[in-house]
Amino acid sequence: MLGGLPEVFHDGADFCPYCAAERWALVAALSRFGSFSGLTSTRSGAHDVYPNTATFSFTGSRYTSRHVAFVGVEEYSNTIEKGAYVRIARPSAAQSRLMATYETAPYAHGAGFPFVDVANRYLVPGGTVDPAVLAGRSLDAISRTLGDPTSPIARAVDGAANLFAAAVCDATGHRPSDVCASPGVRSARARLAAERPLP
Repeated sequence: MLGGLPEVFHDGADFCPYCAAERWALVAALSRFGSFSGLTSTRSGAHDVYPNTATFSFTGSRYTSRHVAFVGVEEYSNTIEKGAYVRIARPSAAQSRLMATYETAPYAHGAGFPFVDVANRYLVPGGTVDPAVLAGRSLDAISRTLGDPTSPIARAVDGAANLFAAAVCDATGHRPSDVCASPGVRSARARLAAERPLP
């Protein structure tokens, strides 16, 4: 809980292509419950797999909602200096303990970035959106495809966003009702029920 609200925690890095893809789903899901300000556009690392994947960064952003709190930590930039990505933030001691607990078996197997915890009820280690579907596209091009339900990008991002939204709805007592009763979230809830919530 953060400020009396269930908390979604994301730990990632700007260079990480899997984080880049996951942010699309997180932003889409959380925008149903509140609003972001200060999101900046960026790209994943040029020397990683799926190089230069267009995305957002949570660094310096703010999220406002009456239903859920969000904390996004980006540990590294997408800039290399002296052979390594530049460190720009560190998770808090509590966040580090959370990851140390749940990035190990039986919950995960050292998945690394991205790490997403929804209200200590659901864990998303390693990402849910394949960055391959975004490869080679600009931020604007990706944004335009999200309105087309036949697009592979929309199916991947919206499908993951619905799962995140269903997990948030579970944590908020299914509020707000218009989001939690939407067809996509109701369908995702059935898939989510098959997942094992955290103890």
